[in-house]
Amino acid sequence: MLKALTAFVGIALALPIAAADAAPRSTTAQPVYFEHTKGYYELIEIGPGYSIRGQAPEIKWERAEKWAMTRVHKGTRGRLAVVRDAETMEFLRQTFKPPQKTWIGLRYFCRLNRLLWTDGEEHPTTAYRGWMQPWRAPGSCMNGSSMTEYAPVFISAVQEGFRWQAHGESKEFNYLFVEYPTGKQ
Repeated sequence: MLKALTAFVGIALALPIAAADAAPRSTTAQPVYFEHTKGYYELIEIGPGYSIRGQAPEIKWERAEKWAMTRVHKGTRGRLAVVRDAETMEFLRQTFKPPQKTWIGLRYFCRLNRLLWTDGEEHPTTAYRGWMQPWRAPGSCMNGSSMTEYAPVFISAVQEGFRWQAHGESKEFNYLFVEYPTGKQ
């Protein structure tokens, strides 16, 4: 328990401190429950000062993942949202209507040709396909030589079609979906 708490505090301390008016904030008063997954979700907007590029209001996928893990709701730590099916995609689209590209908890590991969720589960290429176009390995990996090289996945904005897309590790966006997988209401 102490080890887990130390890791949690380490993540929180690694994040920059910004002005109160620039702090990341939920777009809803509280996370919204979705019966289908038995979890809560929220759309977080990142404020200026969190980017590695200075005052820009965007963050890379890795930073979004770490930030999501610092969130807690009903005693459950958050994570970037796992969106395994069309029902969850539709819930997120209808409930939150994100105005811009939004991080989710999926990565495409280039050399391994594998999709992996933040909960550690692999997403088979034959499962639900939320891609902007039919599934094929995203051409956004730099060179594919590293076993750890990946292309993070995001959901395009509602007005762009609300579908999965993957791009190189250097992309930054200022929205992320956080999921609290409580398993109960």
